[in-house]
Amino acid sequence: MKKIKVWDLPTRLFHWLLVISMAITMILIHIDGLWIDWHARLGYLILALMTFRWLWGFWGSQYARFSQFLKSPQETYQYIQQKDPATKPGHNPLGAWSVMALLLSITIQALTGLFMTDEIAFNGPLYAYVSSTWVDYFIWVHHQNQYVLMSLIALHLGAIFYYQVIRKKDLIGPMRHGYQEVDERHLAADDHWRLRSRALIIFLMSALVYFYFFL
Repeated sequence: MKKIKVWDLPTRLFHWLLVISMAITMILIHIDGLWIDWHARLGYLILALMTFRWLWGFWGSQYARFSQFLKSPQETYQYIQQKDPATKPGHNPLGAWSVMALLLSITIQALTGLFMTDEIAFNGPLYAYVSSTWVDYFIWVHHQNQYVLMSLIALHLGAIFYYQVIRKKDLIGPMRHGYQEVDERHLAADDHWRLRSRALIIFLMSALVYFYFFL
């Protein structure tokens, strides 16, 4: 075993910004008053973060790319069958599909929020551009998807607890400092200034688009 850089700085920043943003939006939606506006603003930030992550899945460092950690159903099943699977960098096959489901659910929640209305003081930025039928549909999806999202978050936290406490494998530390203990044959992830600059450009362009059009 050896310790190598697995998670680049942009991936780690994305992760913790998303955790904080999601936590705050979930709190704000249950508070009456003008906090719905801040819930919406954080929704735009989450959209920018999600846009970054989907693009980073193709242009990021090797262990952040979907092509590296997404495995076929057969490979995933074979991983589940192993009693003591080898320690590889990044997500394991089962965790990878769980992460993808979580990313997809968050994206759906953020996108449908653009069409929301409380019929009192708040209308989403795209509310006026679709028919009332579509508005009702997006509202229904937004409300129903929150239960899917909460279930996936609970599953994610449960998996972290299982690996941290039962399996004695640290998942939180690598997402803080980027390093993970893996088998000897694996190489460290790229995390140089050019990659970080590319990540900054992708995120800023995503954020500017959403905040320019929707704020």
